[in-house]
Amino acid sequence: MKLSFSGKSDIGLIRKVNQDRWCHVHCQWGDLFVVADGLGHREGGQFASQTTINMLKDKFSEGDPGEIPVFLRQGLEEINTVVYNQKISEYDNIMMGSTCVLIVVRESFAYLAHVGDSRAYYLHNGELAQMTKDHTLVQRMVDEGVISKQQAETHPQKNIVTEALGAKVIVNADISHQPLNVSNGDKFLLCSDGLWGLVSHDDLYEILGGEKPKVATEKLIDRAKQNGGYDNITVQVIHIVE
Repeated sequence: MKLSFSGKSDIGLIRKVNQDRWCHVHCQWGDLFVVADGLGHREGGQFASQTTINMLKDKFSEGDPGEIPVFLRQGLEEINTVVYNQKISEYDNIMMGSTCVLIVVRESFAYLAHVGDSRAYYLHNGELAQMTKDHTLVQRMVDEGVISKQQAETHPQKNIVTEALGAKVIVNADISHQPLNVSNGDKFLLCSDGLWGLVSHDDLYEILGGEKPKVATEKLIDRAKQNGGYDNITVQVIHIVE
């Protein structure tokens, strides 16, 4: 499987520190793409997102991970333990943690996992679908029928996450046990909420579908900044080209 990809993180227009992190790892057994968004305490959030990236990179690079869903669940649980213990021992149990969204592309299959509200989108056969469901208070309210999807878009509590790496003793990650069978021309978008919170679904579709990964990455970040840029913005675009 041949891939074309691009990734970038931008501090945005308001924040003084960038707590977002991203990475790509290529090995003979596949490709790993990750976006992590630190939250809460400034240094603690950066520690959480950087630890997420470092541990996933190291674990994926060690050797063939075998069953990908098992690898992802174990990896995210190990990260959660490390960040949580640091939170207790070094940061006085202050509110901190990291979201995470990732894709492993292996042969003609893509495996997804996520914690929190960083998202994965999939462009296939001319349709753009959000592949992750946000772990947020507002999404829970939508699921329970308390508010509509339209109300959720502007709800004042839309950024309150209910799951994050390191926030609690146990993390409940969403892992795809049935991989996507990807084909030539498919595209993936991984991003933090600094992007999807400011760029409409239609604009995501237009830019992702109409541009090569590097240009799409730049245009998506620029569009988020044009629309306010109030958060860190991190984007990875992956294009299946063969």
